[in-house]
Amino acid sequence: MLFLTLVSFAFVGLTTAAFKDDCLRTHNRLRAMHRSTGSLVWDNKLAQQSAAYSRKLVQLGQLKHDRSRGNVGENLFKRSNSARNWPVSNRCGPATFQWYDEARKFSYNYPNGGFSARTGHFTQLVWKGTRTVGCGEAKGKNGKWYVNVITCRYGPPGNYKGQFQKNVLPLKPGKSYPRSWNNVGLY
Repeated sequence: MLFLTLVSFAFVGLTTAAFKDDCLRTHNRLRAMHRSTGSLVWDNKLAQQSAAYSRKLVQLGQLKHDRSRGNVGENLFKRSNSARNWPVSNRCGPATFQWYDEARKFSYNYPNGGFSARTGHFTQLVWKGTRTVGCGEAKGKNGKWYVNVITCRYGPPGNYKGQFQKNVLPLKPGKSYPRSWNNVGLY
């Protein structure tokens, strides 16, 4: 009984209005750098599902995609620290930028239909046909580690073989890939 009580206090859901705004603003700022790629709209249902899955991943102590998530795309982010008092982020920007930074490895020659495990987070983030996003964050302790997990889910999903050329578009003229999260121009 004591163990169950400890586990129930180990997970903290961190999806706040500030987190939501940071996720949506960062996603849309990065998408706006690409040709004909519109803004995303926040989806509360996807956010709730993402938060629940983030809590599950904290408990598991590993990142793995949810095979039962249905017809939505998914990006995952995890950071760990051994310090108990590490700050709660309430920031989605660093995770979103890490996914976006895969753009440096993406080839617009669209080999093999365009998908690569090295760039799949980036291509989902900027997928032109995607219209909605919902993200959730959870923090907890797994063994000796304090873990923070962010899950973002996208609808409709991207990364369909043969559809990359019309959905993963190059940067607009005059734009260049930001070198760091701080260069995205959000703060």
